[in-house]
Amino acid sequence: MIRINIFQNTLTGNGIPIILSKINLDILKKKIKNKFKKKPQKIYFESGEEIFDNNICKIKNGFNIVFTLNDNVFIGNDIDIDKDIPIKLIVSSSYVSSDAVKQLENSANRLEGVKEVYGMPDLHAGNGCPVGAVYYIEDVVHPHMIGSDIGCGMAFFQLETKINSINFKKLGKNIKSIDGCYNINSDHDFKNQLGTIGKGNHFAEIQIVTEIVDINLFKELHLDDRCYYMLVHSGSRDYGYSILNTYKNNKILKGNDITKYMEKHNDALKWATFNRELIAERLINELKRNCSYHKITDIFHNFIEFKNIDNKNIWIHRKGATSADNEIVIIPGSRGDFSYLVKPCPNTKNFGQTLPHGAGRKISRSSALIAKKNKDKQFINNKFNSIIVCDNSDLLYEEAPKTYKNIKNIISDLVEQNLIKVIAILQPVFTYKTKKDMPQ
Repeated sequence: MIRINIFQNTLTGNGIPIILSKINLDILKKKIKNKFKKKPQKIYFESGEEIFDNNICKIKNGFNIVFTLNDNVFIGNDIDIDKDIPIKLIVSSSYVSSDAVKQLENSANRLEGVKEVYGMPDLHAGNGCPVGAVYYIEDVVHPHMIGSDIGCGMAFFQLETKINSINFKKLGKNIKSIDGCYNINSDHDFKNQLGTIGKGNHFAEIQIVTEIVDINLFKELHLDDRCYYMLVHSGSRDYGYSILNTYKNNKILKGNDITKYMEKHNDALKWATFNRELIAERLINELKRNCSYHKITDIFHNFIEFKNIDNKNIWIHRKGATSADNEIVIIPGSRGDFSYLVKPCPNTKNFGQTLPHGAGRKISRSSALIAKKNKDKQFINNKFNSIIVCDNSDLLYEEAPKTYKNIKNIISDLVEQNLIKVIAILQPVFTYKTKKDMPQ
């Protein structure tokens, strides 16, 4: 990560000024590449907001920027903006880096319309805005806060197949890709990606119940601890990307532009839900048995929700955070840790009516790849010795259990604040990430 200053059309790096004939993104990228011999992947204001051509050209009085030459996540620094925006963190035993907190504060100050901000215990630094955060924003929408994976979330299913009836070691060896094309009649573009998981932290996982914490709630949901369960984490894939790409030059939306965007956004939510259902169907088909199943819950953790609060139009931007309006929420750990099925409590209204979406990253992907470079096989171990299907060796390290926070601490913070009731605890026995040469 490199920081440089721009003032009066002068770019300086390491004390050497570079005169720009005109400040625009293409020229800036070229000048940076010429100076540092590498093309920058992304460029940001020092506050953490990614720079696009339309906002860089409007700068008149000079500014600081930061850019990266690799895939390291940008972490914003303190900025001098005097706003009195309430920021509430749900943190006690969970680890949250100071960089993530700074980024939360900076984004709250620099984004237009922000009224309240909430940080979940899984909070970690992201691209401009941290992940595990909720922003209550009046009258305007920021599509780039949500990003391309609109509707990313978790679907949780109960399988009517008894424990110990499946040989998962054999399944791991023989399973075919569940990321192939799916022939359906759909009005959506990118229908060839329906039923595909994608890369990053997305997965499909079969789990078993290891502990029933609230037997009454467990029975009310008609759950059976003798059965297998499936958790699917994925989103809207390239369909969501195409929506964001439409708004690449629109950092802030108002009025009718919000209506147009939200129509596409809501369509992407439906797309993402259907995508998770098809993933579940494909994995179940690979079990090679007649297996009925039903969905217990499906939740979004990357989306915008409208609420009228005190006669004000509030657009709730959830970046890696789940609405507590859901009757049941699943909060997963890593592939080497437990997942928690929980019921939100009324007290969540004091914390933005929101819950965490998982454990949250502790180690960056680029740092995890150092372990691969050093051939540290212990880095990718998991305490359950569950079966992992992942033919992408980089992804195996990037998403290793050690890269995530302790989910037990996340849950402990929520229970301490009386935000949830834990219903049951589950552990993974089989995790599917990707097969070779599959769409990413």
